[in-house]
Amino acid sequence: MWLDDPDFEIRTEATNKSIRAISGNGTAVYAYFTAKGNAKSAVSVQHTKRPDRATADEVRALWTERLSALNVLLTANGAKR
Repeated sequence: MWLDDPDFEIRTEATNKSIRAISGNGTAVYAYFTAKGNAKSAVSVQHTKRPDRATADEVRALWTERLSALNVLLTANGAKR
């Protein structure tokens, strides 16, 4: 799975638009999806309630890695970048 957090709990979702969730460490995650035509889309992630700057940097690196993994998964399944 591209999102490697077994404790990731989706609180609310709007199909094809957004997800609000709580991650395993209790921080809030908001993801917003935007269509960019028939074969493209964009995702924006906000990860809030981080206790300090070091944690924010770790979370930023985590999302960079996880979104890259999602891109690999989608590309491997024939989706265009």
